[in-house]
Amino acid sequence: MKPEHKSIIERAKLADVPASHIAHELLVHDLVNMVLFELKNLHSPWSKLNEGCQQEVIDRATESATEAAHNAIAIISSRNVST
Repeated sequence: MKPEHKSIIERAKLADVPASHIAHELLVHDLVNMVLFELKNLHSPWSKLNEGCQQEVIDRATESATEAAHNAIAIISSRNVST
């Protein structure tokens, strides 16, 4: 888990915010950050990238989305909620 996530989770627990709400906010945050990172690092329009470069971007996006989803599930299950 990222250090920024821990501080957000601790603040939310103090405010008695449901784990599902925390998970949602962090999932959205991580996915938006991933998209912004990829957009800032694309040096050419998508259509001009060769297939290998496009696949690298897709692989990074998939890895980031998977990690974000796993973090969201871990947060939800931290309150003994069935997932």
